[in-house]
Amino acid sequence: MRAAGSGNASSTVYGMLLSGHAVVAWVSFDWSWNHTTQYVAFDGATVPFGSPLEHAVTMYGVTRGYVLVNNPWHGYRQWISKRRFEAAYSTFGNMAVVLS
Repeated sequence: MRAAGSGNASSTVYGMLLSGHAVVAWVSFDWSWNHTTQYVAFDGATVPFGSPLEHAVTMYGVTRGYVLVNNPWHGYRQWISKRRFEAAYSTFGNMAVVLS
């Protein structure tokens, strides 16, 4: 997995969690897939934009069917089904940052 950026498969993120790394993932606020628009950044890269649905969570754990995230909106950790996480994660192109 790249240390940061988009295009990181959820299975790869789960592997990073299982190997002891926390991961910050960009997801949709409502835990479902949403259509996004795009803009061109200062460096010429095309970036997905989904305000007000764009949200970031820190992932701490994974089980067979769930991921454990720290959700700053609620201020606590919560278990999210992998199905819901993967839908929300795909909204912004599977974008994540691995923490060491």
